[in-house]
Amino acid sequence: SSSRICIELSRSAEGSCVLAMKQKDMQCNAMQWYRLMAVAWFTVLAFAAHAGDATGRVQNIPRPRNSVMTPALARKLAAWDRSQRQEQRACELAYRESRNDRAAIGLYDIQYKVLLDTPEVFGVLMAGDVYCGGAHPETIYAGLTFPTRSGTLLNPVRALDLGIQSAHKDILKATLLGPVRELLLQRNRGPDGTPDCIDLLESLTPESVGPAAVVPGRDGLHVAVKSSRVVASCFGEVTVPYQRLQLSLGTVIQRLSGNRD
Repeated sequence: SSSRICIELSRSAEGSCVLAMKQKDMQCNAMQWYRLMAVAWFTVLAFAAHAGDATGRVQNIPRPRNSVMTPALARKLAAWDRSQRQEQRACELAYRESRNDRAAIGLYDIQYKVLLDTPEVFGVLMAGDVYCGGAHPETIYAGLTFPTRSGTLLNPVRALDLGIQSAHKDILKATLLGPVRELLLQRNRGPDGTPDCIDLLESLTPESVGPAAVVPGRDGLHVAVKSSRVVASCFGEVTVPYQRLQLSLGTVIQRLSGNRD
């Protein structure tokens, strides 16, 4: 029999729609589990259907405090802000078309976290809850790493030789995927984790892991792994210490700031 899953749907103070799956000690058969999941998805879609009450938030990407705000970096940050507002408008249009309702708005809630702010490199992680129509809402991530001199948007996975570019995503090398998988397993084996995620995480391969947003921080490389909404609680953001990657903060800054257009 499958472990019973208690699905809790809540709305955060910011108005985001959050699906939390918590492991309970009780047992139930597979049919009960599927019924619970069906009820949960119906509730998710019902919440999403009312997302037109508010657009969510599209914050401006934070500006650096310690990094040098060169003209090139200022242009890149401003261009990113414009692109996110365009994405919000496209999301609203897609949602209206899916609902056949010109007044519907959908959900596009974007927030940022500054992870590295030095004179040479500026690094930010973007996370968002998005519902533009379709089967279910999704959580999106983007890693934004800029050398301040050139303002170029860099991919640390490639710049640090931790992944291989493919058609749709970067395939993480075992050097990075191994620690990421280990940290996710530790989280899900803990008291606040989801034990049902263990088998999924143990079977991760470089090809099967979802797209990852990677941003350097002072404490290590931050990796946020995207997944389907059904197993979103299994993934999320982890921080891989630089020593696990045989790197140091100084080395990372040097390599990233040395990249040019």
